[in-house]
Amino acid sequence: MNKSNFIQNKEVIPDTHNFIYQNNKYPFKFDYFKYASNFFSRNRTELEKTKDIYLIESDMNQNIILSSESINDFINFVQSKKIEINKENIFDLKYLSIKYEVTKLEEKVQEYITEHQEELVLEQLIYEQDKSENYTKIYENIILFLLFLLL
Repeated sequence: MNKSNFIQNKEVIPDTHNFIYQNNKYPFKFDYFKYASNFFSRNRTELEKTKDIYLIESDMNQNIILSSESINDFINFVQSKKIEINKENIFDLKYLSIKYEVTKLEEKVQEYITEHQEELVLEQLIYEQDKSENYTKIYENIILFLLFLLL
């Protein structure tokens, strides 16, 4: 009688780098990022040399505040883990996907925003407050229209 013996390698690929944000370290596996992120792919040589990568450069985007959960969601998505996109993390994920050029995440984020546009209008306005004045005017008009509908 032939008996099958199934085995599995339980070794885990170790984390090789860290994102640094607000004095916290967020470990990640560089190899995933070099394939999923055009930014990492393009800057691979320089980024491989340093183990700690500042998620946001200190001299730019001072008003961007990211949650730890969103940063972990970003890392998990790139590392092929399932994440939930929701109202709380959508704009952090949008920012990170654009900054690091993770096109698959960018597409999923945009789909979510399109599907939930009405309920995200205030959050979108806050997120876009530093964008052009015309862009903000569009959202102000949407809010006014929604308020008009409620009255």
